[in-house]
Amino acid sequence: GWEGDMDFTSTFQTSACRAVLSPDSRFVASTKGHQVYVRETKTLRIKQLYACVDKIDDLQWSPDSKYVLCCMVKQAKVQVWSVDQSEWTCKIDEGPSGIAYATWSPDSRHIITASDFNLRLTIWSLVRRRVLYIKFPKNGTEHGLSFSSDGSYMAVLFRENSKDSVGIFSTESWEELKRFEVHTKDAARLEWAPSGKLLAVIDSQLEYDVGLYVADGNCLGRWSGPNQGLGVRSAEWSVSGRFMALGGFDNELRLLNSSTWKEIVNFSHSSQSVDATVLCYKEESEDRNVRVDGRTVYSLVEPPIVLQQAKVDPLKPDPKIGISCVRWSAGTRYLSSLSESFPSVVWVWDVEEVKLHSVLIHRSNVRHIEWDVADDVDRLVIATGEQSVCFWTPQCASVVRVPIEGFRCHSVSSFLPSSRASGLVLKERERFCLGIFSPEED
Repeated sequence: GWEGDMDFTSTFQTSACRAVLSPDSRFVASTKGHQVYVRETKTLRIKQLYACVDKIDDLQWSPDSKYVLCCMVKQAKVQVWSVDQSEWTCKIDEGPSGIAYATWSPDSRHIITASDFNLRLTIWSLVRRRVLYIKFPKNGTEHGLSFSSDGSYMAVLFRENSKDSVGIFSTESWEELKRFEVHTKDAARLEWAPSGKLLAVIDSQLEYDVGLYVADGNCLGRWSGPNQGLGVRSAEWSVSGRFMALGGFDNELRLLNSSTWKEIVNFSHSSQSVDATVLCYKEESEDRNVRVDGRTVYSLVEPPIVLQQAKVDPLKPDPKIGISCVRWSAGTRYLSSLSESFPSVVWVWDVEEVKLHSVLIHRSNVRHIEWDVADDVDRLVIATGEQSVCFWTPQCASVVRVPIEGFRCHSVSSFLPSSRASGLVLKERERFCLGIFSPEED
Protein backbone atom coordinates (compact mmCIF):
# COMPACT_ATOMS: atom_id res chain seq x y z
CA GLY A 1 0.00 0.00 0.00
CA TRP A 2 0.98 3.61 -0.36
CA GLU A 3 2.39 5.14 2.81
CA GLY A 4 4.60 7.79 1.25
CA ASP A 5 4.46 11.55 1.10
CA MET A 6 2.43 13.97 -0.92
CA ASP A 7 3.62 17.36 -2.11
CA PHE A 8 1.05 20.16 -2.27
CA THR A 9 1.11 23.31 -4.37
CA SER A 10 -0.17 26.71 -3.32
CA THR A 11 -3.88 27.44 -3.86
CA PHE A 12 -5.58 29.18 -6.76
CA GLN A 13 -8.92 30.96 -6.81
CA THR A 14 -11.90 29.37 -8.55
CA SER A 15 -15.69 29.57 -8.58
CA ALA A 16 -18.17 26.89 -7.50
CA CYS A 17 -15.51 24.20 -6.99
CA ARG A 18 -14.80 24.37 -10.74
CA ALA A 19 -11.30 23.16 -11.60
CA VAL A 20 -11.36 20.72 -14.49
CA LEU A 21 -8.50 18.54 -15.72
CA SER A 22 -7.87 18.06 -19.42
CA PRO A 23 -8.24 14.43 -20.56
CA ASP A 24 -4.50 14.20 -21.25
CA SER A 25 -3.70 15.58 -17.74
CA ARG A 26 -1.52 18.35 -19.17
CA PHE A 27 -3.77 21.24 -18.13
CA VAL A 28 -6.23 22.30 -15.47
CA ALA A 29 -8.90 24.88 -16.32
CA SER A 30 -10.60 26.94 -13.63
CA THR A 31 -13.16 29.74 -13.63
CA LYS A 32 -13.38 32.95 -11.69
CA GLY A 33 -16.46 34.99 -12.50
CA HIS A 34 -16.49 35.29 -16.29
CA GLN A 35 -12.80 34.42 -16.73
CA VAL A 36 -11.18 31.07 -17.54
CA TYR A 37 -7.61 30.24 -16.49
CA VAL A 38 -5.78 27.35 -18.17
CA ARG A 39 -2.68 26.23 -16.28
CA GLU A 40 -0.09 23.57 -17.00
CA THR A 41 -0.25 20.85 -14.36
CA LYS A 42 3.54 20.38 -14.28
CA THR A 43 4.50 24.03 -13.71
CA LEU A 44 1.12 25.68 -12.90
CA ARG A 45 2.13 28.41 -15.33
CA ILE A 46 -0.85 30.14 -16.96
CA LYS A 47 -1.09 28.88 -20.53
CA GLN A 48 -4.20 30.85 -21.54
CA LEU A 49 -6.61 33.37 -20.04
CA TYR A 50 -10.04 33.77 -21.59
CA ALA A 51 -12.83 36.28 -20.89
CA CYS A 52 -16.40 35.11 -21.49
CA VAL A 53 -19.48 37.29 -21.96
CA ASP A 54 -21.07 36.29 -18.63
CA LYS A 55 -20.72 34.16 -15.54
CA ILE A 56 -19.77 30.60 -16.48
CA ASP A 57 -22.17 27.82 -15.45
CA ASP A 58 -20.29 24.86 -16.91
CA LEU A 59 -16.82 24.18 -18.26
CA GLN A 60 -15.77 21.14 -20.32
CA TRP A 61 -12.61 20.05 -22.08
CA SER A 62 -12.78 18.58 -25.56
CA PRO A 63 -11.78 14.88 -25.64
CA ASP A 64 -8.56 15.76 -27.48
CA SER A 65 -7.66 18.40 -24.82
CA LYS A 66 -7.27 21.16 -27.44
CA TYR A 67 -10.43 23.20 -26.73
CA VAL A 68 -12.39 24.48 -23.74
CA LEU A 69 -16.18 24.84 -23.79
CA CYS A 70 -17.86 27.41 -21.53
CA CYS A 71 -21.63 27.36 -21.13
CA MET A 72 -23.58 30.42 -19.95
CA VAL A 73 -27.17 29.35 -19.33
CA LYS A 74 -28.71 32.77 -18.66
CA GLN A 75 -27.32 34.19 -21.88
CA ALA A 76 -28.13 30.97 -23.81
CA LYS A 77 -24.58 31.10 -25.16
CA VAL A 78 -21.61 28.77 -25.47
CA GLN A 79 -18.08 30.01 -26.05
CA VAL A 80 -15.26 27.78 -27.23
CA TRP A 81 -11.56 28.57 -26.86
CA SER A 82 -8.40 27.01 -28.28
CA VAL A 83 -5.52 26.14 -25.98
CA ASP A 84 -2.87 26.33 -28.71
CA GLN A 85 -4.27 29.24 -30.76
CA SER A 86 -5.17 32.12 -28.47
CA GLU A 87 -6.69 34.15 -31.31
CA TRP A 88 -9.17 31.38 -32.27
CA THR A 89 -12.61 31.47 -30.68
CA CYS A 90 -16.15 30.35 -31.39
CA LYS A 91 -19.47 31.63 -30.03
CA ILE A 92 -22.76 29.72 -30.14
CA ASP A 93 -26.03 31.58 -29.49
CA GLU A 94 -29.25 29.58 -29.12
CA GLY A 95 -31.35 32.70 -28.64
CA PRO A 96 -34.96 32.24 -27.40
CA SER A 97 -34.65 28.43 -27.40
CA GLY A 98 -32.21 28.62 -24.50
CA ILE A 99 -29.50 26.17 -23.46
CA ALA A 100 -30.11 23.59 -20.77
CA TYR A 101 -27.03 21.47 -21.47
CA ALA A 102 -23.99 21.40 -23.76
CA THR A 103 -21.37 18.75 -24.43
CA TRP A 104 -18.63 17.70 -26.85
CA SER A 105 -18.88 14.98 -29.45
CA PRO A 106 -16.11 12.34 -29.31
CA ASP A 107 -14.30 13.82 -32.33
CA SER A 108 -13.83 17.18 -30.54
CA ARG A 109 -15.09 19.00 -33.64
CA HIS A 110 -18.81 19.11 -32.87
CA ILE A 111 -20.80 20.49 -29.93
CA ILE A 112 -24.26 19.25 -28.95
CA THR A 113 -26.58 21.66 -27.13
CA ALA A 114 -29.98 20.87 -25.64
CA SER A 115 -32.59 23.62 -25.66
CA ASP A 116 -34.97 24.42 -22.84
CA PHE A 117 -38.13 22.30 -22.50
CA ASN A 118 -36.54 19.47 -24.55
CA LEU A 119 -37.49 21.10 -27.85
CA ARG A 120 -34.40 19.96 -29.72
CA LEU A 121 -30.78 18.92 -29.76
CA THR A 122 -28.52 21.03 -31.97
CA ILE A 123 -25.28 19.72 -33.45
CA TRP A 124 -22.82 22.53 -34.19
CA SER A 125 -19.84 21.79 -36.44
CA LEU A 126 -16.67 23.72 -35.67
CA VAL A 127 -15.14 22.73 -39.02
CA ARG A 128 -17.88 23.03 -41.64
CA ARG A 129 -19.89 25.75 -39.90
CA ARG A 130 -23.12 23.85 -40.32
CA VAL A 131 -25.96 23.16 -37.91
CA LEU A 132 -28.15 20.05 -37.61
CA TYR A 133 -31.21 19.48 -35.43
CA ILE A 134 -32.70 16.51 -33.62
CA LYS A 135 -36.26 17.35 -32.58
CA PHE A 136 -37.95 16.56 -29.28
CA PRO A 137 -35.49 14.46 -27.30
CA LYS A 138 -36.94 13.10 -24.10
CA ASN A 139 -34.23 14.30 -21.77
CA GLY A 140 -31.91 17.17 -22.68
CA THR A 141 -29.21 16.32 -20.12
CA GLU A 142 -26.16 14.06 -19.94
CA HIS A 143 -28.52 11.19 -19.01
CA GLY A 144 -30.60 11.55 -22.17
CA LEU A 145 -27.78 10.91 -24.65
CA SER A 146 -24.71 8.70 -24.65
CA PHE A 147 -21.77 8.05 -26.99
CA SER A 148 -20.30 4.65 -27.76
CA SER A 149 -16.74 4.12 -26.53
CA ASP A 150 -15.27 4.23 -30.05
CA GLY A 151 -17.14 7.47 -30.76
CA SER A 152 -19.01 6.07 -33.78
CA TYR A 153 -22.55 6.28 -32.43
CA MET A 154 -24.74 8.53 -30.33
CA ALA A 155 -27.82 7.12 -28.58
CA VAL A 156 -30.67 9.49 -27.73
CA LEU A 157 -33.77 8.88 -25.63
CA PHE A 158 -37.17 9.77 -27.10
CA ARG A 159 -40.77 9.62 -25.88
CA GLU A 160 -43.45 9.13 -28.52
CA ASN A 161 -47.10 8.11 -28.05
CA SER A 162 -46.44 7.45 -24.35
CA LYS A 163 -43.70 4.95 -25.18
CA ASP A 164 -39.93 5.19 -24.76
CA SER A 165 -37.65 4.73 -27.73
CA VAL A 166 -33.95 5.07 -28.53
CA GLY A 167 -32.49 6.67 -31.64
CA ILE A 168 -29.03 5.61 -32.86
CA PHE A 169 -27.14 8.31 -34.80
CA SER A 170 -23.90 8.18 -36.74
CA THR A 171 -21.42 10.75 -35.38
CA GLU A 172 -19.85 11.05 -38.83
CA SER A 173 -22.93 12.07 -40.83
CA TRP A 174 -25.31 12.63 -37.85
CA GLU A 175 -27.97 10.66 -39.71
CA GLU A 176 -30.41 8.58 -37.70
CA LEU A 177 -29.52 4.95 -38.39
CA LYS A 178 -32.13 3.24 -36.27
CA ARG A 179 -34.96 3.97 -33.85
CA PHE A 180 -36.47 1.25 -31.69
CA GLU A 181 -38.86 0.97 -28.77
CA VAL A 182 -37.60 -0.11 -25.36
CA HIS A 183 -39.39 -1.92 -22.54
CA THR A 184 -39.11 0.81 -19.91
CA LYS A 185 -42.15 2.62 -18.56
CA ASP A 186 -40.34 5.95 -18.18
CA ALA A 187 -36.65 5.67 -19.17
CA ALA A 188 -34.35 8.00 -17.24
CA ARG A 189 -30.86 7.37 -18.62
CA LEU A 190 -28.68 5.65 -21.20
CA GLU A 191 -25.26 4.07 -20.63
CA TRP A 192 -23.09 2.60 -23.40
CA ALA A 193 -20.83 -0.17 -22.16
CA PRO A 194 -17.06 0.45 -22.44
CA SER A 195 -16.97 -2.29 -25.08
CA GLY A 196 -19.10 -0.03 -27.29
CA LYS A 197 -21.51 -2.77 -28.39
CA LEU A 198 -23.96 -2.88 -25.49
CA LEU A 199 -26.38 -0.16 -24.39
CA ALA A 200 -28.10 -0.16 -21.00
CA VAL A 201 -31.44 1.66 -20.69
CA ILE A 202 -32.37 2.43 -17.09
CA ASP A 203 -35.95 3.11 -16.02
CA SER A 204 -37.08 5.94 -13.75
CA GLN A 205 -36.69 5.92 -9.99
CA LEU A 206 -40.19 4.46 -9.66
CA GLU A 207 -39.30 1.28 -11.59
CA TYR A 208 -36.48 -1.18 -10.89
CA ASP A 209 -35.92 -2.09 -14.53
CA VAL A 210 -32.78 -2.12 -16.71
CA GLY A 211 -32.71 -3.32 -20.31
CA LEU A 212 -29.68 -4.34 -22.39
CA TYR A 213 -29.69 -3.61 -26.13
CA VAL A 214 -27.43 -3.52 -29.15
CA ALA A 215 -27.36 -0.75 -31.74
CA ASP A 216 -29.72 -2.56 -34.12
CA GLY A 217 -32.46 -2.55 -31.46
CA ASN A 218 -32.19 -6.20 -30.46
CA CYS A 219 -32.94 -6.67 -26.76
CA LEU A 220 -30.37 -9.01 -25.22
CA GLY A 221 -31.88 -9.01 -21.76
CA ARG A 222 -34.12 -7.27 -19.28
CA TRP A 223 -33.51 -7.28 -15.55
CA SER A 224 -36.13 -6.28 -12.98
CA GLY A 225 -35.49 -5.77 -9.28
CA PRO A 226 -37.90 -6.02 -6.35
CA ASN A 227 -41.46 -4.98 -7.11
CA GLN A 228 -41.75 -2.97 -3.91
CA GLY A 229 -40.12 0.40 -3.33
CA LEU A 230 -38.09 2.63 -5.63
CA GLY A 231 -35.63 1.69 -8.36
CA VAL A 232 -32.07 2.53 -9.43
CA ARG A 233 -30.36 5.44 -7.66
CA SER A 234 -26.86 5.10 -9.19
CA ALA A 235 -25.22 2.95 -11.87
CA GLU A 236 -21.80 2.42 -13.43
CA TRP A 237 -20.26 -0.01 -15.92
CA SER A 238 -17.01 -1.68 -14.96
CA VAL A 239 -13.98 -0.63 -17.02
CA SER A 240 -13.95 -3.98 -18.82
CA GLY A 241 -17.69 -3.86 -19.53
CA ARG A 242 -18.21 -7.30 -17.96
CA PHE A 243 -20.34 -5.98 -15.10
CA MET A 244 -22.78 -3.21 -14.36
CA ALA A 245 -23.15 -2.04 -10.76
CA LEU A 246 -26.61 -0.83 -9.73
CA GLY A 247 -27.12 1.08 -6.49
CA GLY A 248 -30.75 0.99 -5.42
CA PHE A 249 -32.95 3.10 -3.19
CA ASP A 250 -33.31 -0.05 -1.08
CA ASN A 251 -29.66 0.24 0.07
CA GLU A 252 -28.69 -2.80 -2.01
CA LEU A 253 -25.79 -2.87 -4.47
CA ARG A 254 -26.34 -5.37 -7.27
CA LEU A 255 -23.94 -6.59 -9.94
CA LEU A 256 -25.25 -7.68 -13.34
CA ASN A 257 -23.26 -9.88 -15.71
CA SER A 258 -23.32 -8.32 -19.19
CA SER A 259 -23.12 -11.76 -20.87
CA THR A 260 -26.25 -13.15 -19.22
CA TRP A 261 -27.79 -9.92 -17.85
CA LYS A 262 -28.47 -11.81 -14.63
CA GLU A 263 -27.82 -10.66 -11.07
CA ILE A 264 -24.66 -12.38 -9.82
CA VAL A 265 -24.31 -10.80 -6.37
CA ASN A 266 -26.21 -8.54 -4.01
CA PHE A 267 -24.26 -6.43 -1.50
CA SER A 268 -26.29 -5.11 1.43
CA HIS A 269 -25.30 -1.91 3.27
CA SER A 270 -25.95 -2.51 6.96
CA SER A 271 -24.12 -3.13 10.23
CA GLN A 272 -24.85 -6.85 9.80
CA SER A 273 -22.65 -6.88 6.67
CA VAL A 274 -19.57 -6.00 8.74
CA ASP A 275 -18.38 -9.39 9.97
CA ALA A 276 -15.06 -10.52 11.44
CA THR A 277 -13.36 -10.69 8.01
CA VAL A 278 -13.94 -6.99 7.25
CA LEU A 279 -11.28 -4.34 7.85
CA CYS A 280 -12.89 -1.49 9.81
CA TYR A 281 -11.04 1.84 9.74
CA LYS A 282 -12.29 4.62 12.00
CA GLU A 283 -11.03 8.19 11.73
CA GLU A 284 -10.01 9.54 15.14
CA SER A 285 -8.06 12.49 16.51
CA GLU A 286 -4.34 11.90 16.60
CA ASP A 287 -4.32 13.85 19.86
CA ARG A 288 -7.40 12.89 21.88
CA ASN A 289 -7.26 16.25 23.70
CA VAL A 290 -7.59 18.26 20.47
CA ARG A 291 -11.04 17.99 18.92
CA VAL A 292 -11.18 20.96 16.55
CA ASP A 293 -8.96 21.14 13.41
CA GLY A 294 -6.64 18.54 14.92
CA ARG A 295 -4.78 15.91 12.96
CA THR A 296 -6.63 12.66 12.48
CA VAL A 297 -5.60 9.08 11.80
CA TYR A 298 -7.35 5.82 10.96
CA SER A 299 -7.58 3.26 13.73
CA LEU A 300 -8.50 -0.37 13.13
CA VAL A 301 -11.66 -1.37 14.98
CA GLU A 302 -12.56 -4.98 15.71
CA PRO A 303 -15.96 -6.13 14.39
CA PRO A 304 -18.78 -6.44 15.20
CA ILE A 305 -19.58 -2.74 15.08
CA VAL A 306 -22.79 -0.71 15.03
CA LEU A 307 -22.84 1.98 12.34
CA GLN A 308 -24.69 5.17 13.15
CA GLN A 309 -27.65 5.40 10.80
CA ALA A 310 -28.97 8.75 9.55
CA LYS A 311 -32.58 9.62 10.30
CA VAL A 312 -34.78 10.19 7.27
CA ASP A 313 -38.02 12.18 7.31
CA PRO A 314 -40.28 10.38 4.80
CA LEU A 315 -42.64 13.35 4.71
CA LYS A 316 -40.02 15.64 3.18
CA PRO A 317 -39.73 15.73 -0.61
CA ASP A 318 -36.79 13.89 -2.20
CA PRO A 319 -35.62 12.12 0.97
CA LYS A 320 -31.95 11.13 1.08
CA ILE A 321 -32.07 7.35 0.83
CA GLY A 322 -30.30 4.62 -1.10
CA ILE A 323 -26.89 4.15 -2.73
CA SER A 324 -25.89 7.61 -3.94
CA CYS A 325 -22.59 6.64 -5.58
CA VAL A 326 -20.83 3.57 -6.99
CA ARG A 327 -17.27 3.64 -8.37
CA TRP A 328 -15.18 0.87 -9.96
CA SER A 329 -11.43 0.64 -9.52
CA ALA A 330 -9.35 0.72 -12.71
CA GLY A 331 -8.61 -3.00 -12.40
CA THR A 332 -12.31 -3.87 -11.80
CA ARG A 333 -11.47 -5.93 -8.71
CA TYR A 334 -12.78 -3.39 -6.19
CA LEU A 335 -16.02 -1.45 -6.03
CA SER A 336 -16.64 1.47 -3.68
CA SER A 337 -20.03 2.84 -2.68
CA LEU A 338 -21.75 5.48 -0.55
CA SER A 339 -25.06 4.99 1.23
CA GLU A 340 -27.28 7.86 2.32
CA SER A 341 -28.19 5.82 5.41
CA PHE A 342 -24.56 5.98 6.58
CA PRO A 343 -23.29 9.33 5.24
CA SER A 344 -19.88 9.19 6.96
CA VAL A 345 -19.03 5.65 5.80
CA VAL A 346 -17.25 4.43 2.65
CA TRP A 347 -17.83 0.81 1.65
CA VAL A 348 -15.22 -1.09 -0.39
CA TRP A 349 -16.24 -4.43 -1.90
CA ASP A 350 -13.91 -7.12 -3.26
CA VAL A 351 -15.68 -8.37 -6.39
CA GLU A 352 -13.19 -11.18 -7.01
CA GLU A 353 -13.73 -12.62 -3.52
CA VAL A 354 -17.42 -11.55 -3.52
CA LYS A 355 -17.29 -9.95 -0.10
CA LEU A 356 -17.09 -6.69 1.81
CA HIS A 357 -13.38 -5.88 2.13
CA SER A 358 -13.33 -2.65 4.17
CA VAL A 359 -15.48 0.03 5.75
CA LEU A 360 -14.07 3.46 6.53
CA ILE A 361 -15.88 5.50 9.17
CA HIS A 362 -15.22 9.24 9.23
CA ARG A 363 -15.85 12.11 11.60
CA SER A 364 -17.64 14.09 8.88
CA ASN A 365 -19.96 13.15 6.04
CA VAL A 366 -18.21 11.93 2.90
CA ARG A 367 -18.41 14.47 0.07
CA HIS A 368 -16.63 12.64 -2.75
CA ILE A 369 -14.80 9.43 -3.63
CA GLU A 370 -12.50 8.81 -6.60
CA TRP A 371 -10.23 5.96 -7.66
CA ASP A 372 -6.67 6.69 -8.71
CA VAL A 373 -6.43 6.66 -12.51
CA ALA A 374 -3.12 4.77 -12.46
CA ASP A 375 -3.65 1.20 -13.71
CA ASP A 376 -1.00 -0.33 -11.46
CA VAL A 377 -2.49 0.75 -8.14
CA ASP A 378 -5.84 0.22 -6.42
CA ARG A 379 -6.05 3.44 -4.42
CA LEU A 380 -9.28 5.14 -3.38
CA VAL A 381 -9.27 8.85 -2.53
CA ILE A 382 -11.87 10.22 -0.11
CA ALA A 383 -12.87 13.84 0.58
CA THR A 384 -14.90 14.71 3.68
CA GLY A 385 -14.88 18.51 3.62
CA GLU A 386 -12.08 18.64 6.21
CA GLN A 387 -8.49 19.90 6.05
CA SER A 388 -7.31 16.47 4.97
CA VAL A 389 -7.64 13.88 2.25
CA CYS A 390 -8.06 10.17 2.99
CA PHE A 391 -6.65 7.17 1.12
CA TRP A 392 -7.48 3.48 1.03
CA THR A 393 -5.54 0.61 -0.52
CA PRO A 394 -6.14 -3.12 -0.01
CA GLN A 395 -3.26 -3.17 2.49
CA CYS A 396 -3.83 0.00 4.53
CA ALA A 397 -5.65 3.32 4.91
CA SER A 398 -4.24 6.73 5.81
CA VAL A 399 -5.23 10.35 6.40
CA VAL A 400 -3.04 13.10 4.94
CA ARG A 401 -3.44 16.61 6.27
CA VAL A 402 -3.49 19.41 3.69
CA PRO A 403 -0.90 21.98 4.88
CA ILE A 404 -2.93 24.98 3.72
CA GLU A 405 -4.61 27.19 6.28
CA GLY A 406 -8.39 26.83 6.26
CA PHE A 407 -8.50 24.55 3.20
CA ARG A 408 -11.51 22.21 3.24
CA CYS A 409 -11.37 19.46 0.62
CA HIS A 410 -14.81 18.94 -0.95
CA SER A 411 -13.89 16.93 -4.04
CA VAL A 412 -10.88 15.42 -5.80
CA SER A 413 -9.84 14.47 -9.33
CA SER A 414 -7.04 12.04 -10.09
CA PHE A 415 -4.60 12.54 -12.96
CA LEU A 416 -1.25 11.33 -14.32
CA PRO A 417 1.16 14.26 -14.69
CA SER A 418 4.11 11.98 -15.39
CA SER A 419 4.99 8.34 -15.86
CA ARG A 420 6.38 7.99 -12.35
CA ALA A 421 3.66 9.33 -10.06
CA SER A 422 -0.01 10.26 -10.15
CA GLY A 423 -1.54 13.38 -8.68
CA LEU A 424 -4.74 14.95 -7.42
CA VAL A 425 -6.63 18.17 -7.92
CA LEU A 426 -8.10 19.03 -4.51
CA LYS A 427 -11.06 21.40 -4.59
CA GLU A 428 -13.04 23.44 -2.14
CA ARG A 429 -15.73 25.99 -3.01
CA GLU A 430 -13.49 28.94 -3.89
CA ARG A 431 -9.98 27.44 -4.12
CA PHE A 432 -8.09 24.49 -5.51
CA CYS A 433 -4.60 23.07 -5.28
CA LEU A 434 -2.62 20.15 -6.67
CA GLY A 435 -1.16 17.27 -4.71
CA ILE A 436 1.51 15.03 -6.24
CA PHE A 437 2.32 11.61 -4.83
CA SER A 438 6.01 11.16 -4.15
CA PRO A 439 7.21 8.20 -6.22
CA GLU A 440 8.19 5.16 -4.20
CA GLU A 441 11.92 4.61 -3.92
CA ASP A 442 13.31 1.59 -5.68
